[in-house]
Amino acid sequence: IIKAEIATFQAQIDTAKEKATNQANAYTRQRLIEAESEAQANAALLQAQSLDIKAINSGRYPEILEYRYQQEALEAIETVADKLPQIINLGATADNSIDYMALTKQMMGLKDEPLYSATEIDFIRQHLQETEARIRDRRKQIDSLLNDELTPEGGVV
Repeated sequence: IIKAEIATFQAQIDTAKEKATNQANAYTRQRLIEAESEAQANAALLQAQSLDIKAINSGRYPEILEYRYQQEALEAIETVADKLPQIINLGATADNSIDYMALTKQMMGLKDEPLYSATEIDFIRQHLQETEARIRDRRKQIDSLLNDELTPEGGVV
């Protein structure tokens, strides 16, 4: 009878232990999912902030983007220059000139058009204040997140 009671109590202890373990695992999974979700939301917030800051800089200084675009196009041409077909110009130079750069751009599918049209630049510049307002609002959210992450001792959690 004593052995039976011990076995019964042991079974109850094992069941309680398994139940507690399962509850702890479920709680851990829930907290992990919540943390991942919060991290993804924070990452999206920071990415949106980054994109708006880039948009502000692009709107104020589209010439810089145009310069970088042209520079990247030239670097791409330089990278493949030795693989392009060789062109030979026969005849008098005055009669037939070849614009090697234009021909190379055409072969590579690069267009000699500006990155942004004047209309697009005007549109971007008209929306600068709206974008700046979004940046200020998000900055408050980001500051709040950073303050929530700090412990009373000043360390990061």
